[in-house]
Amino acid sequence: METSNMKLGVYIIHSSAAKDRLKNVDALRAFFSISTNALTNVIIKVIEGVYTNVPYDDSRFDDGQKLTKGVVGCALAHVNAMRQALEDNVTHAMIFEDDVGICCDSASALFEWLDRLEKEIHDWNVCMMYYIPPFVGTGHDGTRHTSHVESSFFRIMTCPFGTQAYCVKKETLLRLVQIQDDYMKKGKLAIADGLFIHGTQENGKPLKLVGPTYNEMFFIHLEVPSLIGSH
Repeated sequence: METSNMKLGVYIIHSSAAKDRLKNVDALRAFFSISTNALTNVIIKVIEGVYTNVPYDDSRFDDGQKLTKGVVGCALAHVNAMRQALEDNVTHAMIFEDDVGICCDSASALFEWLDRLEKEIHDWNVCMMYYIPPFVGTGHDGTRHTSHVESSFFRIMTCPFGTQAYCVKKETLLRLVQIQDDYMKKGKLAIADGLFIHGTQENGKPLKLVGPTYNEMFFIHLEVPSLIGSH
């Protein structure tokens, strides 16, 4: 992407009750406010976390497995961030959780990396901006999940872990919201990273999910969860 043609939305998911994470939110705000002199068209917004008692079934299964309140809140907060990005009419949305730390000196290095991504893998849909080893193996539905290093800068994978920091193109945002809305009409919900893993493009093909190699890491999950299980 050429930054001169880019209208960027930065959306930080944060519960006002989590006061200990406010410093992470402020750091992200400062990072994009101070370091984007080459990119003047930036929107930065905080998306309030979601608390709800509405029950939802896990979209991955057909036996009525209920999602926990925490998982539901996380999934709804992410889709709310995507809705806000569409309302703001951005070309690209960067969505962050409030337990993310910054690993690079300035946003310019991040934008250079994303420019390279557009040139090398122009048909990407979702780009993870942190590194947690993706799941490789057979998933619950028999899908064989893979991961391979495409270049010294990028990895292509089918089952990333987490949704701590990622970038989405406008047309993919629209598709992801549509998929989640369709699930919700049936009383189901895709877990946050499951929306990427099991989501499809309009043509029915899987979404192209990319991320950094270990040496190209811009953000880090400050509270790395257990990586047990599969999608």
